[in-house]
Amino acid sequence: IFTCDVNGLPWRTVNRVTGGLFTPSLSELLVSKQIDSSSQTSLVVQWSGFLVQQPLDFGTITLYLKVPRNFTKDEISSLQGQRILLDTSTYFVTYINGYNSNSRRGSGSIYFNKASYDSSAAGTYSGELSGLLEVDLIDFTITNGRFDHQLSGWQVLF
Repeated sequence: IFTCDVNGLPWRTVNRVTGGLFTPSLSELLVSKQIDSSSQTSLVVQWSGFLVQQPLDFGTITLYLKVPRNFTKDEISSLQGQRILLDTSTYFVTYINGYNSNSRRGSGSIYFNKASYDSSAAGTYSGELSGLLEVDLIDFTITNGRFDHQLSGWQVLF
């Protein structure tokens, strides 16, 4: 789960749903890697959720963190205990209903209390990602951000 306040209003991730025979799984968190047109590589962390007062209006909060081009999923563990300042090299792409939703660079920080992933692990969960997030963007602020996730292979997409 990831919870925070967006301009003082509570926001939270959707509930994780395990798929069945005819229904797909739904995850509150996806982690991927992306190379942009300038050959910069980013670790992309995307949370799906909603403002608590508007539970039917889903949106996302997506964070892009620069990483080396050869960054692997097993290196997620290197984030543990790291506080990363969010500045002009880091940006968010957000879609939160009722707010201007574009690529925004902001200032703030993310702290990874726990970060692990073992791509060779057998079983449902292969890692975890937890920490704190605070960011001031042009159109809104994200405060009191706290995330705590178990990671599975279908959430880590690289």
